[in-house]
Amino acid sequence: MKKILLTSLVATLAVSAANALTVSPYVGAHMAYNNSEIETTYKKAGIKQGTETTKFSGNLGYGAAIGAKFDFGCAVSARAEAEFSRTQVKMDGDVKGADGTIYGYENMEVADNVALFNVYGDIDTTTAFTPYISAGIGYHWAKSEYGDYDREDGKTSKDKGDVHDIAWQLGAGVSYAANEHVSLDLGYRYLRADWSEDKTEAGVKTEWDTDFTTHQVRFGAKYTF
Repeated sequence: MKKILLTSLVATLAVSAANALTVSPYVGAHMAYNNSEIETTYKKAGIKQGTETTKFSGNLGYGAAIGAKFDFGCAVSARAEAEFSRTQVKMDGDVKGADGTIYGYENMEVADNVALFNVYGDIDTTTAFTPYISAGIGYHWAKSEYGDYDREDGKTSKDKGDVHDIAWQLGAGVSYAANEHVSLDLGYRYLRADWSEDKTEAGVKTEWDTDFTTHQVRFGAKYTF
């Protein structure tokens, strides 16, 4: 009898939990206003030589995502999604090099691509507005092409690069339910990607450690099925 009652209780709880959980797939798209900074530290033979910082302000990005919302029938629900985003950066300007020399970049272009797996926590306010927090991890790859000139000696050169590594993000914002299916979103995201490179010439190892950080203000829309 006890086994029968226990089995019935477990079955009842399982059915209740299944009934409480609602899974709703969605697709979304966003635009982002980006302020980015690339900070590179140079080392030779293990000794720090200096740091070079390049800032990119006011560049626009865009992206899309596909995911699902998991509603547990309480005040907090969760979302999980796969996202791809891209930022095309263009600039002309000066950069202070690791040795103190002022360098310039002409027609510098950086195509920054990020693929992320994100999770969200949504807080139900019983209104059309839903605050949320987010975190994600994924892969970052960027291609750069630029003309590089030294303002002190007048030398010019063309260069390009290709870097890739792990990326992660933290964010927060609020969404507004325009109707049953469509919601609009305004949020902030901190995006970070780091990578390292090295080469050895004449027995001396040179290392570059780069931190790529981006502060984003994002506006998006989501359609829930």
